[in-house]
Amino acid sequence: MRKPDRKQLQVAVICIGVVIAVFGFSIHFVVPGETRSGYPITVEASSYVVDEIRFSPGTDDYSFRLYLRLNFLYQNLSAYLLSETEYERFSTGTPIGEVDTIANFAGSPDYEWETSPSGDINLRIVIFNNNTVRVFCGYYYVVIPATFSSSLTIAFAGLFVALAGLGWYLVGWRRYFILGLAVNLALFYVRVFTLVADVFAFSVLLEQTIEPYNDYLFFYLRWIPNLWEGAWPYTLDPTSMMSGYVYPPLWLYTVGLLGSIPSWLPGLILFSFNVATGAVVFGISHRLTHDEKRSVFAMTLFLLNPITLVYGSFLWLNPTPYVFVVTLSFYLAVKGRKSGSIIAMAMATLYKQFAVVFFPLLVLALVRQDRSVDLRRGVLAFVKHSTLYAAFVCLVSLPFLFVDSEAFIGRMFIGSPGPESLATFHPELGWPVNFNTFFTWVGVPDVIVWAIAYLLAYYVLLGLSLSL
Repeated sequence: MRKPDRKQLQVAVICIGVVIAVFGFSIHFVVPGETRSGYPITVEASSYVVDEIRFSPGTDDYSFRLYLRLNFLYQNLSAYLLSETEYERFSTGTPIGEVDTIANFAGSPDYEWETSPSGDINLRIVIFNNNTVRVFCGYYYVVIPATFSSSLTIAFAGLFVALAGLGWYLVGWRRYFILGLAVNLALFYVRVFTLVADVFAFSVLLEQTIEPYNDYLFFYLRWIPNLWEGAWPYTLDPTSMMSGYVYPPLWLYTVGLLGSIPSWLPGLILFSFNVATGAVVFGISHRLTHDEKRSVFAMTLFLLNPITLVYGSFLWLNPTPYVFVVTLSFYLAVKGRKSGSIIAMAMATLYKQFAVVFFPLLVLALVRQDRSVDLRRGVLAFVKHSTLYAAFVCLVSLPFLFVDSEAFIGRMFIGSPGPESLATFHPELGWPVNFNTFFTWVGVPDVIVWAIAYLLAYYVLLGLSLSL
């Protein structure tokens, strides 16, 4: 009997891995579980609000975990978890102290409650604000089927077997790409389990709320399910469930393409953009240097650097689609595909507004490709590229401008915070991180913090970076 050759063994390993992965994911998607955010809950001064949680799992074998985050900047907050029956008593005039509460939260900003119910979930969260100002609070809940951990472990084990076989089968730069993909996928796998784990432990460990870590849980898992239920993404109403969405339209519609059940699906899209950028980095480097070893080094440096691993593959934060398309734009530019490059940059801007700062650099690179170009032809080329860029951005934005131009423009083009705001550390969940956040957090002297704040507020740092 003839022994299988090397290629047959490689293909066999790949196929075995794929079969295992398909088996695991098939079990997982039968009862996928769910994670959903209820942030923000707006509680007016000296008032209370009620939020409802309803969930029909379709299975008796699951656990339900609720994470509640009160605003830790304010002490006079309390929250109560009520059943539907007890809420009816409260709503008809029974004081909150006299109803039978499932849980009573007071004295700490972070709470966790877990149960293993035998039927549907029907709960009310009542939050009291005894402060003199409006306060924003939030929560998210996790539905964990009994098969969640085992099915995902089987599925990812199959993926890693398939990747091992694929890495064995491929040669050259593709083999190194598979290696980088596997390392990033390991972090993705760990991150999936943090969606159902006690994430507040990280905040306690560092004695700070970790704003970047909570973006996916509190924001993305609120926007995407609400979008699927028909919510409009752009609104000026601070109490809306889409409040806080300030990205361009392509981001939400791309990241939310697969929905949010199971809750790691939007993260899969963000992760895919993240690792795909590595291949584009290889393409740019190889086009410029014609040296595969240098290009593999550049790709590996991107895939294995801490920002790619933690920011993109573990935290699943928003920049990965924009970074990919910006990189793709420059790749098309070095290949001489000028129109494609401009359209790609326009798409990047529709993922994140900041991409607009790369447009002048891209046009300059495209114009300089023709070394014989004079001033007149250079200006005409700039006008042509700018027209194509603006036309594409406006065309995609047109439906949103038509429905509610004020809200769309207001959310898309929020002005820069003033120096005072940028010189203050904001531990609130919804406050974005900026270049000065780290310096304010660790207590750098005020003179340095304020200098950086002024440079940020008046775009001096941005201007210097562009000029360089």
